[in-house]
Amino acid sequence: MIKLKIGDNYLITTNKDGLSQAFICYVMSRYSGHGRTLLGFDPNHNKKEVMRGLINGVAIEDFYRDYAQAVREAKIQNLDVLFYKTVSAEHIRALANLFPNVKLRIIKITNEDIASRENKIAWRIVDAWKMDKDSILSHLAQLDEYKEMATRYKNIPGELKAVNENIKAMKKQAKVEEGKKTTLKQLEPLHLIENATLRGNHLVLDIYPLYLNPSEPLGKVYTSEEFENNPYLYEVAKHLYLGHHFKMPGTQIQIKPDFRPEFIDTKVHDFDDMFEVNNWSNVGYLHFGKGHLCGGEFNDVMAHAGEYGLEYYFLCLKQYITTANMRDIAGVKIWWYPIYDDEDNLVYCAGLDILRQAILDSHRYDGERAERIKNMSIQEFLTWKKMEGISFHDYRYPDRFRCGNQHTRSAGGDVQDSFLKVLEQREPELYKEIMKGSR
Repeated sequence: MIKLKIGDNYLITTNKDGLSQAFICYVMSRYSGHGRTLLGFDPNHNKKEVMRGLINGVAIEDFYRDYAQAVREAKIQNLDVLFYKTVSAEHIRALANLFPNVKLRIIKITNEDIASRENKIAWRIVDAWKMDKDSILSHLAQLDEYKEMATRYKNIPGELKAVNENIKAMKKQAKVEEGKKTTLKQLEPLHLIENATLRGNHLVLDIYPLYLNPSEPLGKVYTSEEFENNPYLYEVAKHLYLGHHFKMPGTQIQIKPDFRPEFIDTKVHDFDDMFEVNNWSNVGYLHFGKGHLCGGEFNDVMAHAGEYGLEYYFLCLKQYITTANMRDIAGVKIWWYPIYDDEDNLVYCAGLDILRQAILDSHRYDGERAERIKNMSIQEFLTWKKMEGISFHDYRYPDRFRCGNQHTRSAGGDVQDSFLKVLEQREPELYKEIMKGSR
């Protein structure tokens, strides 16, 4: 994605979208705003991924992550979104979920705009500029790649500085504390590492099954309407407020010499297919899975691990992988995760429950078999699913039940808990039980 300055406005677009020139010409000729940032939205952005995602039932906004990253980099609170000819409610919902803290204004480029004299002149000018080797538009196809190289080049001095500081700190620490080592025994109180081995110069770790924690109570994140209309989200909240926990199976990861962690695999594969269709990070944790690492604040930990020591590093690693930031497109996906009680019994999983209903709605099983599936406990359904060889990839799910398609509330402030408000009306006795336990 690139941000082009057009007059006193900025346009976020990419040559990889077929509508990029239409957006450029519209901003040049027909747009009347000043000092604004605009996003040219093309429904076919990452078209191959979108088509594959529709088959696999992946949330639609997952295929517009590039847009989300570009808007975050722009650090704006207001955004004008350009649609070409048609405006889709489904895509507006996806954009609202991508940018939960950005005020969106939707603008449709109409047939009248396209046929206008000003727009036609703009097209001629842009076509001419594309022929001029001194014009930035003649190099539009290379700008995305140039941006990546420029960003990488810009980061190299800082990375080299961090590496040199790490080396100096490690040498200093080795002199002052010669002979002192961080052992697995010292890390046991973290309850993070079950086993550790060396594979070449990589440290391979078996990680215990871990509880995952939302960064905010669900009732402070989602609106009352979501709990009223989404029975799965409501059930998830009930279990969490009763003291149950999201949990991730045991996993295997490796730590590279530069302290960058890499996810290898889960050790129990019961939920792998669910993670594949639901997670931002594929199979794995929310921000950290196969082929994905959204470092965020953990980038600073990696840069200073040599200076602060391994105990600091692993403490931060556990905090990083077990915290779901409910205000980004990765963290909100946690509500599909399996939930366990204190005795380690699987008590609920929204993803499995949604799959169960999709199976019943498909009418592949009818009569007594359908009734039996409907009445299974969530653990019985998981066992039956594995025996039948059923995969999440085999079914489609309603958009409103896909993670990330839920309406959220503004962050911050002392606001009433939406879930407790709905619970008090629906199940007053359970509400009293939960409130009594919260004191």
